[in-house]
Amino acid sequence: MTRHLVQSIREAEEKATAMIREATLEARQIRKEAEAEAARIAERSREETRARIREMLEAAEEEACKQAEPQVEARQQEVNRLRKIAGDNMAAAVAFIKERIVELHADS
Repeated sequence: MTRHLVQSIREAEEKATAMIREATLEARQIRKEAEAEAARIAERSREETRARIREMLEAAEEEACKQAEPQVEARQQEVNRLRKIAGDNMAAAVAFIKERIVELHADS
């Protein structure tokens, strides 16, 4: 009877050890899967954040261009006005320079 009882205890201990081993392996597998899922979620979140940042930058750049457009146009008009004035004065400037050169050579 004692032998039978000792044998039953050993079998119960072996079953318990096997159950603990299986539970440990299962827990490791669950942890590994959870870590992989967490990594996938984190990467997807990073990608979504990058995409949102790109969208925001593009929108901000577009808005900045819209706001700068009147200033660029005004500057271009000013450049055109100054070029016209310079062109209008070119003949007088050339005549003035010719006159000076002639005076310098005439005095020599």
